[in-house]
Amino acid sequence: MSSEFRVVVVQRALAWRNKASGELRKSFQSVLRKKVKIDGFRNSHKADNQLLLTEIVRRLPFSAELVGPILQIWMESHTELYKEVCGHLSELKVPTHGLDFSENRFAGSWNFHIWQQEKEKFVASHSQFNKDDVALMLCCVSGNMPDSGEGDSDEPVESQDDPFFPHWLEEMRDLPADAPQWQHANDFVASATEIIQYKSKVRRHTQQFNEILAEMKQEFGRELAFFQCEPDSWSVERLSRRQAGNVLAAPDEAADLIRLTGSLKILLNEYSSVHDIAPTIQEEVALSLQRGEFQRQILGCLNQINQLFLNSDEDDDDPAAIGKTEAGPVPEPEMPPCGTQVEPAQIEPALIDSTQSGASSVGGGESDSTQPSKPVRSDETVLERSAETAYSSDGVNASLESENSSLRKELQKLRGDLNTTQEVIRLWREAYEKACKQLSPAEKSPSKDERLPIADVRTAVALAREKYSGELVFQPNSKSEIEDSPFEKPTNVLAALEWLATTFYRSKMGEVSETDFNSSIKKACGWSYKGKQSKTTMNRYKSWYTTSLEGKTYWLKRHVGTGSNKDSRYTIRIAFDWDRARQVVVIGYIGQHQQTDAT
Repeated sequence: MSSEFRVVVVQRALAWRNKASGELRKSFQSVLRKKVKIDGFRNSHKADNQLLLTEIVRRLPFSAELVGPILQIWMESHTELYKEVCGHLSELKVPTHGLDFSENRFAGSWNFHIWQQEKEKFVASHSQFNKDDVALMLCCVSGNMPDSGEGDSDEPVESQDDPFFPHWLEEMRDLPADAPQWQHANDFVASATEIIQYKSKVRRHTQQFNEILAEMKQEFGRELAFFQCEPDSWSVERLSRRQAGNVLAAPDEAADLIRLTGSLKILLNEYSSVHDIAPTIQEEVALSLQRGEFQRQILGCLNQINQLFLNSDEDDDDPAAIGKTEAGPVPEPEMPPCGTQVEPAQIEPALIDSTQSGASSVGGGESDSTQPSKPVRSDETVLERSAETAYSSDGVNASLESENSSLRKELQKLRGDLNTTQEVIRLWREAYEKACKQLSPAEKSPSKDERLPIADVRTAVALAREKYSGELVFQPNSKSEIEDSPFEKPTNVLAALEWLATTFYRSKMGEVSETDFNSSIKKACGWSYKGKQSKTTMNRYKSWYTTSLEGKTYWLKRHVGTGSNKDSRYTIRIAFDWDRARQVVVIGYIGQHQQTDAT
């Protein structure tokens, strides 16, 4: 897609967004809030289309999550073209999977030349449509992205004509059939195949890592700067220096780097919404809990990434050069016994000569016994030593005084930081006590979590994420509604998540025996539990019933919830899966009733 046509697509999608279907409109608004920041707008979806256009066009090449909703709205706006393309592909018996961007990419691909041929054929018989619109609609309706044609190769010309491998093949053709080298041909082919597979895997990892890194730098530059992170120094090439012989990094190490970088991107995305200080101290009390937990997780993730690169540059040092610069042992000076005062007359000239001779042997090898010693007066030698001692003492005193001054300044700074921290704690305590007093005296004494101002579902999820980070992993799919959920009892959401992190989790870990989850959660918060879903429904509405984490797809066949109508103020579902290997509950969906044939 050319840059000019990209602008046209985004312009049309923005102009049509208020006419889009309900679910699509809400999905687009959610992505805008998460991915697009407009100065002066807390919710970017409320900004003017022209302001959004500039920012979306800038971010689109780096944010796959923006591409899906933009294309879906663009498709809805081209009703006639959509119908004609569907009919054309149906005549060709090409499956029309439609645009499923739940994995943030096209589901399949088709041959570039066939796609080009069908595009030209369609335009010839439907001259009323724009050529670029037809090309894009063919991709969206089929769900396939054309692979690169020969003319679109990203490889430089010189690499396409590289004689490296043809030279090998030419030598093998010229090699006589009875040459002894042919006895090892099968071993050579096996080794070459292994190398090709290895290099291909590493290249895929490198490309995947570079895409994640570019998107993360584009979207979260402010957050990366806050954590003093310099991702430009990360690369598979740098990681490869840990390998002997400067070969490429092992695929599993590159996979670790991709996994950690992907996790960091997710954490930064969640952290970006709580990075700024809240407008009131009451809001800041709750927000600071989330912010502190995100900061802890992000620093931990950065530490793991840095561990991958630990000592990666040490192999560049020359061991031979290091060996040449190593200092030899320094002999300890002989000191007189404690309490003995040495007078100048006690030091014999011969002893001085012997000491100087020993010093010369340390600095330049064995002493030359045939070289006569230079006579030195005993009183002159002692005066010189005293002067050196006084000079050395002055230097030590100056060094100690400088260090003492630095420590005093550091102590003063720490005291200032402590005073600031104590003042913040005082403000939080006052806000907390004020919030407690606002509760009705007739109400039941609330628990520790209930006393916190749980204003909405987003806050309840943030508190559960912070409190049960070892038991729950939150990976909401694109259909989830957390940020703007109007559910009126967010305290029950926290209670349900707590039930998942305690009763359900401990049951799966074998710590407790619970045979009736439905009765158990009803006692906890009045909700119900369902342990399975229709396979037909789950496959038909896959984006509602799946979530992905670090390359693994989880099917969300279990859920807890309350309500049965379409009013999201009273109806909510939390769908999840149990990861036996990780030993965690994966939360994949939070929102109104998931899609079914009935809904």
